[in-house]
Amino acid sequence: MPSARLLNAARTLAVDRVTVEVVTALDAAGIPSILLKGPSIARWLYPEGGRRYADTDLLVQASDRERAVDVLRALGFRDRLEGFHPFERRAMPTVATSFVRAPNVGDGRGGDVDLHRNLPFLSTPDEVLWEVLSAHVTTLVIGGRAVRVLDRTGVALHVVVHAVQEGFRMHTAEDLRRALATLSLSDWEAVAALADRLGVADVLGRGLRHQPAGVAVADRLGLPQLVDDESLYRWSLFGGPRGAGSLEMIREAQTWSDRLRLTRWAVVPSAAKVRYVYALPESGGGPLIRGYLRWWQDLLKASVPAAKFVARGRSRG
Repeated sequence: MPSARLLNAARTLAVDRVTVEVVTALDAAGIPSILLKGPSIARWLYPEGGRRYADTDLLVQASDRERAVDVLRALGFRDRLEGFHPFERRAMPTVATSFVRAPNVGDGRGGDVDLHRNLPFLSTPDEVLWEVLSAHVTTLVIGGRAVRVLDRTGVALHVVVHAVQEGFRMHTAEDLRRALATLSLSDWEAVAALADRLGVADVLGRGLRHQPAGVAVADRLGLPQLVDDESLYRWSLFGGPRGAGSLEMIREAQTWSDRLRLTRWAVVPSAAKVRYVYALPESGGGPLIRGYLRWWQDLLKASVPAAKFVARGRSRG
């Protein structure tokens, strides 16, 4: 059996191949793009290897989004949320759309692409974000092709923002720790200037202060933090317990009719959502039934932690 390291390398190469294919097609259509995260983080912060990435995150101008969607569809990709009820889509990020392509028999092609027009939870207007980040790009050779990625300043800011968005879970805390160990104070000054232009200096301060090594950096730079309880709560929802975001959405619904509909789709989701959450095959009744049973089991387990999380957040706000 191949080792885990070999399997990870093979998966990474497969993602890189998809990235090159999609970026090449976008370029041919006259659509500029910026590759986010993935290789730019892995090669900078993990030179010894070991940093996995499972999909391709691409930022395009909001005005180019529909044409970019057409390019992806022409390559065989489909919206991962196809079949979701509109109420279910409300709980999903609106600044990025996830596309998936099933492997074709014989060539092994597949792929997962997240098409961004912005980053989750940022209040920065789409076009402002694109204009500012476009001034912080460089190229990285991926699969023999030069691909536009964020420069080190841009990547560092994205590492911090992503860590806050994810509640410092999984690899995001380690990414942040390595960035702090790598960059100098003057480097962080440039990151802070970029954060200020995008209106996320408070998020940068919050993220840096999560690590002991970052407290001194944030203080030296005079960075604010998410001191507003309501703002902090909003950001923490994304990385909170499962179901917290949906519960908050139900609580905030303007009418009882909307609350009942949202509750209905949270308790009995569409078949498409169950397949999406548990990575089930597109056909077959048996796996789907088991998926629903697992959904209700997980819902029972998550309901109390999610309710407590929302209650604490609301009491602070």
